[in-house]
Amino acid sequence: MFSFRRALRLTAPSFALATFLVAALCGARTAAAADAPVAFADAFGLTFDRPVVLAEIPGRPGEFLVAEQSGKIQRVAREGAGWRKSEFVSFKVLGGKRWEDERGLLGLAFHPRFAENRLYYVNYVSPLENTVVEERRAHEDGSRDSESHARRILEVEQPYGNHNGGTIGFGPDGHLYIGMGDGGSGGDPHNHAQDPESLLGKMLRVNVDQRDSGAAYAVPRDNPFVRKPGYRPEIWAVGLRNPWKWTFHPVTGSLWVGDVGQGEREEISIVPRGGNMGWRILEADRCFEGPGCVRKGMVPPVVSLPRSEARSVTGGEFYLGNRTSKHYGAYIFGDYKTGHVWSLRRRAGRWERTVIGNVPSVSAFARDARGDVYALGLKDGVVRKLGL
Repeated sequence: MFSFRRALRLTAPSFALATFLVAALCGARTAAAADAPVAFADAFGLTFDRPVVLAEIPGRPGEFLVAEQSGKIQRVAREGAGWRKSEFVSFKVLGGKRWEDERGLLGLAFHPRFAENRLYYVNYVSPLENTVVEERRAHEDGSRDSESHARRILEVEQPYGNHNGGTIGFGPDGHLYIGMGDGGSGGDPHNHAQDPESLLGKMLRVNVDQRDSGAAYAVPRDNPFVRKPGYRPEIWAVGLRNPWKWTFHPVTGSLWVGDVGQGEREEISIVPRGGNMGWRILEADRCFEGPGCVRKGMVPPVVSLPRSEARSVTGGEFYLGNRTSKHYGAYIFGDYKTGHVWSLRRRAGRWERTVIGNVPSVSAFARDARGDVYALGLKDGVVRKLGL
């Protein structure tokens, strides 16, 4: 997750969002600025135990699940004029209970046909210290887990206690993407991120609706390394350090990742099919292995943040709420250590990131069906709605 070292679909793309993506692909320069503070209002009047995921339940507008790093998922729904939380399901996880612990329950995603099949997926670190991605089924009334279905999709051994990644999500193509950290320690001592035979330090892509022989999933035949000898076919992209939070652009489907840095830079990147994001050769846009590192073939970040601005980036979400807001279409992201929250927009031919507020220990962002964006505070347990 944060490194303690040292969906809404639109029917047609708007011009602003289309321009926004083109700018990203062109690698525009970034300008830092201050902006008028934005209100961050308590969304539910409730507190949670180390919240790391907020997700609106498909087909049930105004009902949410909140994943707590310590192992529980809470259901949040209206009760009179306020909100009420109730336990949806609980998992036995390793860690996730201390401030400096990156393990625990880390990811949650709904199947694209959840309204029909009630399937959802979780990512957690098991008591055996392995990353586990598991398929579950919600109860018919939607208020809790059915406790009748648990299918292990993937299990990956974690050599250290940090850099577990965490986010899982379904792309516009209907396949499940899994962000895997490099396995931890510091400096990727085993070079997992560049090792084509390791699933660590990668973005993975699998088909959970089919199964290859002997597997709990099928490898999509258009994965970039399916026919490349020596590569695990599940790999979508390589060279990631710790892709704690990431999201898909709601119009273009491009994959935006906040990759937590080592000690000098934090980065926001667009991760393409078959891309090499650079780690551990590069840390964002800087050589990590030493002067004169080879940059050829590496995908540059959209934003590279120095330590003076960020120390543990939390990837964000695109704001699609109020169309009259100057932040409409902007990418909202933050930093766990400093609490800064930025709005990233394209202006006058440049990327401009503006600080719009502060959320202490911001662990995640989320977007509801109305397009509003929320920010989760890990330490105070509060889910805040951004008044953009």
